[in-house]
Amino acid sequence: MKKKFIWLSVGLIFLLALAIGGYYYLKQPSFITQIQNTDTTIAYEITAPEEQNVYVTQTSLIHEHTMNEFEPVDSPLPLEITYTLTFTNQPNGYNIEWTNNKLAQAASRNLQADIGNYVKFIPYKKIRDNKLGIILNTSDKETLKKVEEQPEKAHKFISNMDTLTEYAIDFR
Repeated sequence: MKKKFIWLSVGLIFLLALAIGGYYYLKQPSFITQIQNTDTTIAYEITAPEEQNVYVTQTSLIHEHTMNEFEPVDSPLPLEITYTLTFTNQPNGYNIEWTNNKLAQAASRNLQADIGNYVKFIPYKKIRDNKLGIILNTSDKETLKKVEEQPEKAHKFISNMDTLTEYAIDFR
């Protein structure tokens, strides 16, 4: 009888800890929200926690090299700043625009594809570890179609002639 009581107590404590942990996990604020997703434009709103900077990083998934795409602008005050990151797919390339909503500052970058290539930003179905999606540069329309259907498995579909760049948000 005593062993049964001990096991029951341990089980209740475990369930209580699991419930409390789940509650705090669900209450954790989301700093990245997708605010637009159309055929040509995907936009995210990113809120920087106070006294942290936000970096947009790009990683070549083929060469595993990471670099900052946009550097944060120092704020004169330790404010919570909201940014908008917009990817616009164009017929032969794409545009990325990074806007600091509080300071009304913006930066952008355009990339044009080689003739006969397709370049497209493809968002992940779900944001995990602050990873937003990938930009695929390929000459094969079938590869583009497969990656659009399963962006998380893009590396399985690409050839050595394609480029694959992952975009993420880094809070520091």
